[in-house]
Amino acid sequence: MKNLVQKDSPEDDERLERYKQVVEQEESTQARKKLWSYFLEISSSDWFENKVLEIREKYGIPKKGYTSLDGTYITPPEQLSDRFNADRKIQEEIEAICDKYSLHHLDWYSEIQHYIFYNELTNIYELNAKSLLYLADLAEEKDDPFSESTQASDNKHFPIAIRISPYATERDILDFVKKTYKTSILPALESYRKSGVKIGKVKIKDDKIMERNKFIYANKDLPRKEIMRLVNKKFGVLLDYGHIGKIISIENKRRKDVST
Repeated sequence: MKNLVQKDSPEDDERLERYKQVVEQEESTQARKKLWSYFLEISSSDWFENKVLEIREKYGIPKKGYTSLDGTYITPPEQLSDRFNADRKIQEEIEAICDKYSLHHLDWYSEIQHYIFYNELTNIYELNAKSLLYLADLAEEKDDPFSESTQASDNKHFPIAIRISPYATERDILDFVKKTYKTSILPALESYRKSGVKIGKVKIKDDKIMERNKFIYANKDLPRKEIMRLVNKKFGVLLDYGHIGKIISIENKRRKDVST
């Protein structure tokens, strides 16, 4: 009997490898890391957390979200009452959250939606998205345009463009940006910036330190000695009372400061 398992062709393997390289390079960009750090910052703010709880209560979602027993996630969850109508309304709620924090809702609704439903913060990768910059083929978009709402959202969040000749080299592009940033590009950007928005100003933090600080803040009402014991058990580090108190103070201020 012939083997019916079809193996990937060399062309498929090559395409997959190229895609992996694109993902790896894009994920490593400063523009993407900065925006993800900003999202992590706002997602732990008091306003965001309270809004999520409000949405869950409003649509009958458990206070801590639904639980996936087998590791699979269905969106909208089957347990959600009046699934698709409720999901549409939740999308509108998410759009309002994104608008408050100056985030492109088409890029970020999946992360927020997943958090509302399952209480997990997940970095859902999308090519050429969730970044301070993105590549647009203007000629292609003219021939096959996005919807008016998508175009309006793109224009709102990415109002400045540098049009590039197909004959420009990497050196040409970098030279242009370097020599015109202060005199032309920055003034154009500043004319669209809203005061109070912290996009680009939130420091890129170590994930383990962020998890540790979040854990300490969640247990802030416990005695310092007990927090020290729990942190040592969970993260394998020993922090003194002063360090723990400082982390709680910083976290408390940070959660109230993130706004637009």
